[in-house]
Amino acid sequence: MSSSDSFGPNTTLVKFPWPQEITGLERILLSANGGLQRLLSAYFAQQIEAEVVSTSTYYADAHESASDSEKTLPMTQRRVINLVCNGTVVCTATSTIVVNSRDVANLFDQGFFIGQVVRTLQQTPKFTLLDVNVKEIEEAGVTPAAPASDSGDSSDGELSSGASTPSKRKQRLWRRYMLGVDGLECDIEEEFLDREMFTGGSFAL
Repeated sequence: MSSSDSFGPNTTLVKFPWPQEITGLERILLSANGGLQRLLSAYFAQQIEAEVVSTSTYYADAHESASDSEKTLPMTQRRVINLVCNGTVVCTATSTIVVNSRDVANLFDQGFFIGQVVRTLQQTPKFTLLDVNVKEIEEAGVTPAAPASDSGDSSDGELSSGASTPSKRKQRLWRRYMLGVDGLECDIEEEFLDREMFTGGSFAL
């Protein structure tokens, strides 16, 4: 079931079958409609940078020698980006975007990200939340290597290998949603890398 967002002269209602364990703060962030980077900046009170991990762009009909302005729309772009706060990745977004407007395509060619494109166009985006989940992630730990004993074959001071420690379990919030404005449609998946950043746990930037 996808989200529904309705309003009247003096009412607003956002409906979605939220997982029971999702908190109020998490529901706000998971409902962000193109302004997640801004909300994260307000939450952490720090600048949030968007960094491209990978990107692939395809045009409906394009010759290798054609400039971007000569290529036939629609433009389809698949990209993976990280949202980074104080050097720490807090969210990874994987998106497929379809552009049918030359003005919008020019913004992406200039290096704008989706959230900045929406703000530049000054449009209220169409937003549909499709799915929300909490993923359980298991991370193996390793203790620091220690100097080997002076006796035996390791008398040259070579470091012994680190010993494995019990794995650490963490939770990651995940969502998939559709976002659209005139000339732009986006299918986006986002994964917040450690749920403790919203639950007051041991996460630290």
